[in-house]
Amino acid sequence: SGSPPRTDTQPSVGMGVDPSWSSPAKADRASYVVVTLNIYDFVRGDTYSGSVLSFLGLGIHHSGLQIEEREWTFNTSGIISMPGLRMPGCRLNESIAIGKFWGKREEIEAILAELETKYRPGSYNIINQNCNHFTDDFSRRLVGVAIPSWVNRSANLASTLGLTTPNVSRKPQETPTAVPRVESLVSI
Repeated sequence: SGSPPRTDTQPSVGMGVDPSWSSPAKADRASYVVVTLNIYDFVRGDTYSGSVLSFLGLGIHHSGLQIEEREWTFNTSGIISMPGLRMPGCRLNESIAIGKFWGKREEIEAILAELETKYRPGSYNIINQNCNHFTDDFSRRLVGVAIPSWVNRSANLASTLGLTTPNVSRKPQETPTAVPRVESLVSI
């Protein structure tokens, strides 16, 4: 509804998506969309986080759920959306088609709105509420399937051992990828 499609690859903060997510013709279809779990290793310079720990079965992974061209994840800014497979600072490890979502965009929007009450900006915690917890919750609500347990094994082990960390938060102006929130999928 009047908003031009985004042409950049910066994430959108908040549950909404920008008009480039899909075409109006797809919004009313009576079919399904494939939901894909994208699993990433963090990259720093020429190295990535998964090397030694993955060998031990304890890799530290980032994840997002992709629906068509858009991918959702959770970080210190809250739930964010971006073009699929464009996760900054990460290297794709694996993509898994985890199920089919049969429903309307408004149903996805409602699920994201519900998740936003739990996954608020500033509520990120690497052990107890991270991107993998979000993708697991989102996946269970969309297709009734949990993400593979190995994706969040390190955080789950740390939690079992009673390790704790403070929530990580940023002021909005410190979030380099923050953009105005888009409230609705109706315009797509």
